[in-house]
Parts: sequence; structure tokens; C-alpha cells
Amino acid sequence: MINATTHPWVRFGATSLDIALVNLCLAAAEAAHGGPLFPQLSALLQTVPINLVQRLAAMADTVIPCLLAAAVEAVLLCTVGTTPGKALMGLELRRADGAQKLTPAQSAARAAGKFVYGNGLGIVLVAAIAQIRSFDLALEGKPLHWEADHSYQMKERANGARIATYLIAAAAIGAPMFWLRSLAGGGA
Repeated sequence: MINATTHPWVRFGATSLDIALVNLCLAAAEAAHGGPLFPQLSALLQTVPINLVQRLAAMADTVIPCLLAAAVEAVLLCTVGTTPGKALMGLELRRADGAQKLTPAQSAARAAGKFVYGNGLGIVLVAAIAQIRSFDLALEGKPLHWEADHSYQMKERANGARIATYLIAAAAIGAPMFWLRSLAGGGA
């Protein structure tokens, strides 16, 4: 078992795949629905001045998938011990003693901390700053705010295999997501 704080690219890849999967599910739901999932919200936003509406819509497109990914991650970490993105990248999370999966409280606290400190609430500029800060801390080997009570188990795998896995998974998620978004009218 290792604490994978020195592997920020592997962890970033796992998180980005998880968020992309949530986006794919949202795009599929919108395509099946034939448009936005919350038409009342869309109607409400149309009453607000256009500049503000565009800002709110842009934020919703990033905040909602990050928030949903955090909720799904919390459930999966305490039940399965990993998420789809983490599994593809060869990561599992365990309690600090390495023996068991995280408790529901630990999973929820981790997901909330990661959403706030690691993904900057999903707000584009704030998220970029938070991710750079987290990346720098991870490279220095320092624990991140949401990682106090657990450690990673990382399967041995060549870096080239990890990169290939990530690229194939990203393409397998991205292509249908863009197609589904076009069916739903292009928006989230």
C-alpha cells in the first residue's frame, strides 16, 4: 500500500474520468428528455438580464457535474472502495490503517473536501486555482485537505499503460457525450 500523494496525474486522471462519466449520464438524460432537465429553471433564468443568465448557465454546466460526481464518489468509496475513474487508473481508497473501505462519514467528508478544496466548487477559474494548488501540494508529498484519514492502494502498472487507459476511456466517454449533447440541443 502506498499513499499516492506523489502521483497527482494519476489521481487527476481518475477524477476527470469520473466527472466525464457524470457529464455523459447528464447528456444521456437530456437527450432522452429532449432538452434541459429542469425547464422551470431555464424559464426562471430567462427572466434575469442576459449577461447574468449566461454566467449562471456557464457555472451550472460545471458546478452540477462536479457536485454530482462528489455525491456519487462518496457513495462508491464507502460501498465499493473505488470509483470508475479510480478503478481504470488502478486506485482504491482504504482507511488509514489500510484494512477496510472508508466509512460513509469519511467518504462524505472526503467528497465534500475534494469538491471545495480540490475542485473549487466547480467554478471554472476557482477550480483551476484549486487544482493547481492541490497538484503542487501533492508533488511536495504533503497531504491534501480531504485526505487526512485514508490512504491509497495503487496497482502496479506501467505509466504508458495508464496513459493509454486514460486516453481510451476519455475517448470512449467523450465521443458519445458530444453526440448526446447535440441531440439535446447542445446545453446541460
